[in-house]
Formats: sequence, C-alpha cells, structure tokens
Amino acid sequence: MGLLNRYEILDGQELFGQDVLNVYYYKQVLGSGGTAADLKAAYQGYMYPVLQAVQSVGLAHVAIAVRNLDDPTDFVIELVFPQVLGTVTGDSMPPFVAWAFRMNRTQLNVRNGWKRIGGVPEAGQNGGIPIAGYTPLLDDVAVTMGANLVSAGVTFEPRIMRKTVTPGPPKITTYTDFPMGTVQFTSISTQNTRKFGRGS
Repeated sequence: MGLLNRYEILDGQELFGQDVLNVYYYKQVLGSGGTAADLKAAYQGYMYPVLQAVQSVGLAHVAIAVRNLDDPTDFVIELVFPQVLGTVTGDSMPPFVAWAFRMNRTQLNVRNGWKRIGGVPEAGQNGGIPIAGYTPLLDDVAVTMGANLVSAGVTFEPRIMRKTVTPGPPKITTYTDFPMGTVQFTSISTQNTRKFGRGS
C-alpha cells in the first residue's frame, strides 16, 4: 500500500435485471499509506453524484470492488446499501444503450480508453442525440472521470491500463498503466455485452 500503487475499481450496476459494469483504473500519485478503502470512499463521493444526474432511477449501483493491483492484501468488496439510484425520473433506454466517453491517450503506444455509462433516460435524448439540457451534465461526468480523486490526504490519478495475459501454466496477468489526457463525451452508443441474457 502506498505511493505509485495501482488500483482497479469495479462499479457494479443493474438495470432491468441486467448487469451493467464499469471498470476504472487509478494510480496513487501523492501521499503515503493509501488503501483500496480510501479510493472507494473517494470514488463514491466524487463519481456517484455526477453519474446519478445522467442515469435513470431504474438503474441501481449495487456493488463495488476495489483492489490494489500491486498488493493482493489490499482490497474492498462491498454491496452498496442502500443502493444508489439514478436521479432522472421517467422511462429508461434499454441496458445496452449508453452514454459513451472517450479517455484520450497522451502517447501513441496505447489506445484511447472508453467508458459506456448505462441508464440513459428516455427523456435525455431525441433520436439518439442528447437534448441540450444534458450537455453540462455530461460535461460534468467527463471532467470528473478525468480528475484526480482525493481521500485521507492521498491522491489517486485516473489511468489508461493495458492488461496482458500470458497463457500458462501458470497463467500470468500483467498491467501497464499510461497517463490519461482529457475525457470527452462522444455520443449515445451501445454495448452488446449488456443485451438481455448476455451478462455484463
């Protein structure tokens, strides 16, 4: 636990009985003694409110898991109770419809990162285009995705992560992290793995 440790966050959500999963990566860049619990607190405090503002009340954040990729003893796995719901009333688009955000790379030896946020409200779009009132809300999500998270005097920086699996036995998974530039909302998109019956 400590400076330069890297972390994975799994934000588990549910919509119409379908799993909706978002994965984020962070690196501790300031402070000492940081833990997965510190990052979990920061993520929930910073990210949940801006996500809720663009998500239907039918979507619930139901579980969160944070693990330190550099220290297997440092992890948190929790059910979110009470569940955190989107705040937009009315009907929701299907689970595979998502707000798409691009995490821009700062160097050419890695691809851009992407996040697809489920729970798109029916009233938030017109013909697959966000209505004008949602532009500042989506900008808030993009800014927060690209911002450092701070908890207990420790700073965590968002990263683009490359995961490499070497076949075994034994199977070995390695992680290479890259700095992230700006984050931009790009469009209303789809994610096939969230179609009914497919899983997250």
